[in-house]
Amino acid sequence: MINSTRENWKIINYRNVDDMIAAEFLHDLYNRYDYSVNSIRFRNTISIYKGNVFESYAPKDEWDNLGRRLGRRFYNLEADLLKQLDLYIKKPKNRLINMLQEISSEKISLDSSLETVERIASLQYTALGEIYGINLVQIEHGLKWAMEQLLLEEIPKEDVRKYIPYLLGSEKATIGVIAEKTALALSIKVSEKKLTLREAEKEYLSKYKNLNYAYGAVKKNNVAAEKLKYLIETPLKERIQLFNKLDNLTDCNKSNSLVDKIIRSHEIRDKLIKLNDIAIKVGDLRDKNKALMGQVAYQRNRLLNNLASLTGEKRENLSRYMLFELFELAENQKRLSEETINLRYDYVVLNRIENCLIGDKAREATLVVDFKTDKNDQIKGTTASMGNVKGYVKHVRDISDLNYITKEDILVAKGTDFNFMDAMMKSKGFITEEGGILSHAAVIARELKKPCLIGIPNVFSKIPEGSFINLNADQGYVKVIHRKVNEKKIPFVKLDDASNSVIVGNKAYRLYELLKHNINVLPGIVIPSSININDYTANDVEILLNEIKMLFPECSHLVVRSSSPSEDLIDKSVAGILESKICKMESFDLYNAIQYVQESGKKGIIKYYFSKDEVDLAVLIQPYLKQDLGGVIFTCNPIGDDENDMLIEASYGGASNVVNGKVDIRETLSKSSYKSNYKIFNNLAEIANYIENLYGYPVDIEWGAQNQKIYIFQVRPITTLSNKVGEYHD
Repeated sequence: MINSTRENWKIINYRNVDDMIAAEFLHDLYNRYDYSVNSIRFRNTISIYKGNVFESYAPKDEWDNLGRRLGRRFYNLEADLLKQLDLYIKKPKNRLINMLQEISSEKISLDSSLETVERIASLQYTALGEIYGINLVQIEHGLKWAMEQLLLEEIPKEDVRKYIPYLLGSEKATIGVIAEKTALALSIKVSEKKLTLREAEKEYLSKYKNLNYAYGAVKKNNVAAEKLKYLIETPLKERIQLFNKLDNLTDCNKSNSLVDKIIRSHEIRDKLIKLNDIAIKVGDLRDKNKALMGQVAYQRNRLLNNLASLTGEKRENLSRYMLFELFELAENQKRLSEETINLRYDYVVLNRIENCLIGDKAREATLVVDFKTDKNDQIKGTTASMGNVKGYVKHVRDISDLNYITKEDILVAKGTDFNFMDAMMKSKGFITEEGGILSHAAVIARELKKPCLIGIPNVFSKIPEGSFINLNADQGYVKVIHRKVNEKKIPFVKLDDASNSVIVGNKAYRLYELLKHNINVLPGIVIPSSININDYTANDVEILLNEIKMLFPECSHLVVRSSSPSEDLIDKSVAGILESKICKMESFDLYNAIQYVQESGKKGIIKYYFSKDEVDLAVLIQPYLKQDLGGVIFTCNPIGDDENDMLIEASYGGASNVVNGKVDIRETLSKSSYKSNYKIFNNLAEIANYIENLYGYPVDIEWGAQNQKIYIFQVRPITTLSNKVGEYHD
């Protein structure tokens, strides 16, 4: 299930959070349900936590099924459902509020680390139970399904998307818009010398301190100051115009008059008005929940700081502890290793049975990203707010990208949150992968009267950065008018020109040297270590693939391999640390493979080997050779350090089988005779001896053979020899 393609999964959450226990909270959130309102829950969820970015996915068929089942109950205005939902919306959160007041009123100086962790756990589970007894994304999905079915009984299908956003408008501004208006007003007062920046910051924090913390991005204590400074840098006249625009926004809720205009049936009209009223209440509850979660995140951070002080564990290390591991630390002084912490900063996957996958296993288990775009450059989405604009695409992958949004841009993101508000005010419209009809992007778009499409899978690859597009939310599609004017060609070096080991890495450089000595090496290209594939679009990779097809015309698959100046050294091989991947001759597969290899140079374990966060890494791309036989040959037998013998290990499945421990043939040959029952081994030994003499030290050679022709894949020094043959390395 986990390895199924991305097209079968829907993103249901996208957040920036600082701590693993915040990621745990979000992962648990999407399996919540309340039998009295909605007994259906997501049976399967996958959450990916990379750096400080958290994403959750659910199977698309579960998402659709949930919408239908809950939607039918809303369609029928099931009395018990409406009653229980209303009770839930009005339900007080006294236990959590009292707990927050108690924690916030005291100086956090608990003497016991166990008591501190117990307080963290109590806060975590109380918040989960009182704020998220029900998963509201499921409620809004059911409401949308019911409204669509009712509209279909009165108007053509193609018109439904036009009216759904109007039926979801709220009579009052959300807390996000109110906070933005306050920040604008304060920044204007600072510019007019009526307030100091410090006074403005203090006033903003007194009202909205917890707003940006939401689910757990709390370590940045100067959020308000940065926000105000950012606004102050905007021309005063422009800020006044923005403030007036927000102040003069007419009520978004036109649902009653709209329903009267387009719906003839009194029964359907009454149902739609009732469902609209519920949607408004659910949206308001969402806002309140997020603000309350900001308080939870803030106090949780204080408790974690106290725990760091009591245990002596670094605060940044605690950021990668799961809740049960915090208990282990407090009770048994059991600490996570530096390697585990580094790997968790790199990549973590949580699934519904609470497995925690890290490093390479996480990458193997995660969702496959499809980089194919629609052939006609028209991409369909769900209309969240009406409008039709043209502009330039700006990808927002993390909050640092928000600073570069201009008035000519259309904001494209996996999802939005409170900290996106400044950029959303500026941009022409929004496009997101995540979100429902009451998501942050959808609600804010309707308030600001800007077009918004949601629910576009693989949004970054389908809508390339810098492209000029038509965002037609009226018709529910995005059309790429023209792609980025200056398409970037991904630079590469042909293997027979790879003469600079700093640029192409040691693996590629040694193959270049072998080519110059007429040894059989597969052709190849090398993408230099200075190139980051994330800076390029799917279209750029398509151009690269076309060039590769001209160089390797008979090739159906490629081998994408690491080649670093830091690997295959005399004293350090780094074998098995940096990655390789086989891929099809398809652009999205090639993009994934290059990205996979490059990211292996940033794995947490790199710090363990090199005392730095990442290594320079070139990418070697060669045709995949289907081998009759393949393996490794050591020109000095590492078992016993016998410099007079060679050791050959081979597999009928090819060299990769031997590297992974599956050996069909193992044979030792004397350098004086090369006598073997396998003729191909005699030829291999001659080639290996030549290569050893070329370099002047014993080598480990990876090779493969097809139709009795031997190809060399890799050459590196043998790093496991004892002092007996150490003179080779001097």
